[in-house]
Amino acid sequence: MINDFQKAMDSRHAAKNLIRTKLSPLKRYSLLATALGALLYAEQGKIDMHGGKDTAQNVQIFYGKVLEIKSAQRYKYLKVDEGGKEIWVAIADAPVSIGDKIGYDKKTIMKNFKSEALDKEFAEIIFASKVQLPQKKIQTLGGMIKSTAKTTTNDNIDDQSTSSESFSKQDTYTIEEIYRWKDKLSNQTVAIKGNITKVSKNIMNKDWIHLVDGTGNKADKNNDLILTAASTDIKVGDVVIAKGKLAIDQDIGSGYFYKVIIEDAEFSKQ
Repeated sequence: MINDFQKAMDSRHAAKNLIRTKLSPLKRYSLLATALGALLYAEQGKIDMHGGKDTAQNVQIFYGKVLEIKSAQRYKYLKVDEGGKEIWVAIADAPVSIGDKIGYDKKTIMKNFKSEALDKEFAEIIFASKVQLPQKKIQTLGGMIKSTAKTTTNDNIDDQSTSSESFSKQDTYTIEEIYRWKDKLSNQTVAIKGNITKVSKNIMNKDWIHLVDGTGNKADKNNDLILTAASTDIKVGDVVIAKGKLAIDQDIGSGYFYKVIIEDAEFSKQ
């Protein structure tokens, strides 16, 4: 998405969007000059286009409920219900889940924006630099639970350690919980709700699927779940509930080792 964001601010892309609009030549020239000026100003380091320092005061924050998550590189595209209106908000990669209530600014809004990474065009999308996320409990490598809250900017996370959380049987699990409780869930049928980020067809007579739900983190390698199925019609971007048998510590050869994998998965599109 970082390439997408740069493209959104590229002068050629801005010119293309302006040409499509029904404006007078003088108005288009004025808007294009403004866009070019903003681009040059940002490249000089005077504007932080995605988090960090902000010279503007009292930035208005809007709130909505996350309905859908699409991951691309180190970023997330979120479909949000804002007071009954569905909108798209793009943020830096963060622990956000479907159903979370989040806050975001609307300083950067793009029309008819095409994401090359997702191969999807958004009629309108907000590129938020100020983001507020709910507190989440995350398992750390030391076995403790960290309560994380991401507020104000995309780079500000406050951590607070609390006591360890015990295992409990659930109808559905988050991906972070699957990794945390893998020993207790081994050889059991589990269900997970999330977004499809990759589908590889007919490898070793199976389809291989990547699922994310916004929990876990890349550093601990517990934010992405691999599932296999005999055959499936799901595609990247689908929101699904996946159900299958959890296997742990699987070595399939050729250097491929999986701490956790869901086998013989079935998918229900949401």
